[in-house]
Amino acid sequence: MLPLASYLLKPVQRILKYHLLLQNVVKQCASRETEYALLKMTGIAQHIDDMKRRHEHAVRVQ
Repeated sequence: MLPLASYLLKPVQRILKYHLLLQNVVKQCASRETEYALLKMTGIAQHIDDMKRRHEHAVRVQ
């Protein structure tokens, strides 16, 4: 049986690319909704990156 982290690895890697997809969508259609979605997804990606860094640092400290 694999650890939980190995199952979560792929979805987390994918979500970090969603904001890149939305950037391309925003280029094709200028609407407030897509710009808002891009802003939110970029914020989520940054939050995930921050949490991953904190977790990696905590693991190294232990």
